[in-house]
Amino acid sequence: MSAERDEVLAMVEVAILGTIFTLALFGNLFVLIALLRYSCKYPLSRMYWFMLHLSIADLMVACFNVLPQMLWDITYRFKGGDVACRVVKYMQVMPLYLSSYILVMMALDRFRAVIYTRCCSFGEQWSAKKSVHMMVGIAWIIAIVFSIPQPFLFSKQEVADGTGIYDCWVKFNQKWGSQVYATWFVICIFFVPLAIMATTQVMMCVKVILWGQCMGKGKVKTVWLTLVVIIAYIVCWSPWCVTIMVMTFSGSSVGNHTAYTILLLLTSLNACTNPWIYLGFSGHLLNMICSPCGKVNRGRREHSIGAPDLPDQTATESYCKSELPLRVADRDSPKTGGSQPNGKNAATAESESNDAKLVPGKESQWL
Repeated sequence: MSAERDEVLAMVEVAILGTIFTLALFGNLFVLIALLRYSCKYPLSRMYWFMLHLSIADLMVACFNVLPQMLWDITYRFKGGDVACRVVKYMQVMPLYLSSYILVMMALDRFRAVIYTRCCSFGEQWSAKKSVHMMVGIAWIIAIVFSIPQPFLFSKQEVADGTGIYDCWVKFNQKWGSQVYATWFVICIFFVPLAIMATTQVMMCVKVILWGQCMGKGKVKTVWLTLVVIIAYIVCWSPWCVTIMVMTFSGSSVGNHTAYTILLLLTSLNACTNPWIYLGFSGHLLNMICSPCGKVNRGRREHSIGAPDLPDQTATESYCKSELPLRVADRDSPKTGGSQPNGKNAATAESESNDAKLVPGKESQWL
């Protein structure tokens, strides 16, 4: 660390962090307000529960990662004590882990909803709301545990021996120490979540391409939403990961290097893109904010990303390939047997009754 800094670059840093903080704060507040208003009128689906917790995590990124870093850039040197230094460093990293692994849990939940059936005992068990809280709890545990090294590595110490200038930072006695920690951090916060999300997304996209016409519109929309979120995740995190690895293994420091400095500020960029993506895919959440009554058309709600996971996954392939043509043929065949009051025979009435159970978009309590 140098004793002097580029004031123009410092102003650029503060401006970038201020913009990210504003977008993340108001975007996630909008999503939270919309979801809270929605929950007053309708039960939250599994997807909306994950969006709720992800918005909380991204708000934590804005308040505990971006804001302290912006204030730090304004003052240049860390003004708190040693304990404050360790707490700030822990809280700067923990929400980043939390946001990443809530995205992972959301991808796994969507994978289960799209790939596996809903009307077996396994599906009914997973449809319980408590499973959402369990998955979110796992994300919290991972974030808390993975952030533990931070307060042990960072402390308030001299930037160089004998200078009398103190800051909150880390010193590694051996070069391999920084390389190991940087590699472990990048793997845990980027490559592991990305591998899980990418794998589940590929399988979901294959299912949508093959059987999308037999799936509820809400489920298909959540698949494309997840794809956009993954792309945003890659775009937001890749520059930082590449920069930190190049710096660590090349032995270069940020110093006053403008490109390195700006790229290292983008770790929290994902926190301000997530809410706007969700609002873009869920127009009726905007209605919950803008409309004084907060009412949502029933049809739009059933086809939204927040629609309940209906039991339309039961033998989807066989339903599309065989059952539907047979039932259409059955309805077109001459009626035989006992007549119903409305003119339909028993077989046709039973067939249409079963069809109604499988039509996506019907109200369901499968929350």
